[in-house]
Amino acid sequence: MMKTDYNKYFLDISTLPGETSEISASGNGFGLDAGVMARVSDVLKVGAEIRNLWAADYTITGEEKEYAYDVVNDEWDLQDTIDYEKKIHPESSLRVGASLNVPVINTLIAADIDNFAGEGEQIFHLGMEKNLLWNGISLRAGTYNQGDDTIYTAGMGLNLAAFHLDMALGADSKFENSVGGMISFKTKF
Repeated sequence: MMKTDYNKYFLDISTLPGETSEISASGNGFGLDAGVMARVSDVLKVGAEIRNLWAADYTITGEEKEYAYDVVNDEWDLQDTIDYEKKIHPESSLRVGASLNVPVINTLIAADIDNFAGEGEQIFHLGMEKNLLWNGISLRAGTYNQGDDTIYTAGMGLNLAAFHLDMALGADSKFENSVGGMISFKTKF
């Protein structure tokens, strides 16, 4: 199942003091993905995934609000609210990748290319994972491109029997525009 939340803001400064509009819409759709992974050897795995191998078109709905700037009160006044509707056509994309488990240093190195054969931007991911203390601790590092920027990631996992705790941080190359974090926990019964 796919869920789309769509927000768009438009500011027209050609009409002083200015007009702006805000679109907020959402919708759901369905699609089918397929993937395959092959173990080439004990240390090398390759894989491919097709996202939206089949996907139905769907519509997002919401509203568009138009505002005009009130110079006297120094605020934006709501002028009109209209229904908004947009058809979404999910595009297919292919991701291919490989992982190499280097036995001498017990380190996993993985790389993939997203949108390998598509018309959009290709995104290259590269990462590594090092397990320590009989796989009780996992250290991870990675990088990928996002537009013209490079994102760097680092993480750590604690693997204690059936309990797994993962923490990760990611930031752009200047540590300015895109800094984020994630914590996850899972257990097996």
